[in-house]
Amino acid sequence: MQQHWIGNEGDRIKARLLDVAMLERPLRVVSMMTDVAWGVGEVRAYAAQLGVSDSDVGPLTTFMSKGRRRYFSEAGRFVGDGDVFVDPDVGVAGAKATTAHVTVEEVGRLVASENVVAIYQHRPRVGEPWLTTFVERLRPLGSVLGCSTSKVGMLFVSADSKRIARIRARLQAAPATRELQHVG
Repeated sequence: MQQHWIGNEGDRIKARLLDVAMLERPLRVVSMMTDVAWGVGEVRAYAAQLGVSDSDVGPLTTFMSKGRRRYFSEAGRFVGDGDVFVDPDVGVAGAKATTAHVTVEEVGRLVASENVVAIYQHRPRVGEPWLTTFVERLRPLGSVLGCSTSKVGMLFVSADSKRIARIRARLQAAPATRELQHVG
């Protein structure tokens, strides 16, 4: 996530999805800041946009390729076994991970027995159905649900299939998210 994207249309879509889907437990946000370390004002604006408190956003260090393992170890301690939203610039990595991506292995480190890990996914320049590829990449980690607009998506992963079923039901029932396409 980069500072200049705070409050853009993508953030509004993320907030709407998280608001409807993640109702059962407190939510922590792994922001994956890739531009610079954010100041208090940027963290506060980002947290407010997503509907969480400032203290629910972390780790508050810049995400860099060379420190991936350390960053996600710190993220795991920050999150504990709670629900988490991971906000990479682009989404889940394919063959090559950059700082704009989170890898399947990194997501796996955040999946606990009863939590849900939600991941932002930007739409690549491919045809339909575009989200299926990302759902399948994450399937080894547990139950997976993907939902998307024409530009962005959100992936939900949990070892608890009942949590994913409840998220699916909420997203399909809520007027604010009923128009989304669902995969998984």
